[in-house]
Amino acid sequence: MDIRQLRSFAAVARLRHFTHAAEELHLAQPALSQQIRQLERELGVRLLDRSSRRVALTEAGKALYIHAQGLLADLDRAEYAMAAFAGLRRGRVSIGTLQTVAEGTLPPLIARFHQRYPGLEIHLIEEMTDQLTAMVLGGLLDIAFIHTAEHEGQPGVEFPPVQHPDLICTPLYRERLMVTLAPAHRLAAMPSVPFAALRGEPLIVFKAGASLRLLVAAACAYHGFAPQISCEVSGATSARALAAEGLGAAILPRSAAEGQGPHVAARPIHAPAMTRTVMLVRHRGRDLSPATEVFLETVRDVYPTDGGLG
Repeated sequence: MDIRQLRSFAAVARLRHFTHAAEELHLAQPALSQQIRQLERELGVRLLDRSSRRVALTEAGKALYIHAQGLLADLDRAEYAMAAFAGLRRGRVSIGTLQTVAEGTLPPLIARFHQRYPGLEIHLIEEMTDQLTAMVLGGLLDIAFIHTAEHEGQPGVEFPPVQHPDLICTPLYRERLMVTLAPAHRLAAMPSVPFAALRGEPLIVFKAGASLRLLVAAACAYHGFAPQISCEVSGATSARALAAEGLGAAILPRSAAEGQGPHVAARPIHAPAMTRTVMLVRHRGRDLSPATEVFLETVRDVYPTDGGLG
């Protein structure tokens, strides 16, 4: 018994007429009759009484029609659900992100995505790079926006290094890192600040394990001094607010240092210059859902790249 036979039987049982059922199913009447006879042979019972002018159901036919209605309704619902995914009327994308991306470039990207696909849901998780990559590898996230940071004193050395055979990492954009200060701070008078000038300055740093915390420690070691930490924070918003109050200098991405927020002096760092690269990461061996695929299309539109997302 297959679905075509069941649909044909249900149509005849409902309409009680072979010709009308054949027209509804867009079948030739001989083909419809053949499907019903084949179904009866496979089940070993007679389903229809053809002796009268109109088709009548046998007792076995009545019982099968009850079951067929439920089965075909379930099948229709399943086909609609799959069509909804194929037509992108429903779906969900689980995205991991850094706070500095979530508060900067990500909201306009998500807004653009929702304009195109209003029925799709975004599930957003904020974490540090190491946790985000682990969640992608573990299947808890579809994709993640992470970053690595570096300074020119150690070219090619990334903090943290993101190297795993099961990850595809696609660079999206780079931005300078800035030293963020209270407007009245003595270093605010400089057009750019040499990193060595931060020797002895109280520093506002991210929590242990954060990319920018690792970068600051490496740059301090490069210049031969230990960081003097005044405050440890979880996010750029807190770091900027504390810097604005004169509690120390914070090393932040340009977008976080110069965006909306408390008034600060943001100055580029040199000797060594510092940058971060924001990347999109996904699992190499895992199939992407249709919703994730179209989200990546939106990412490609905003950040054209020559590969890695496909």
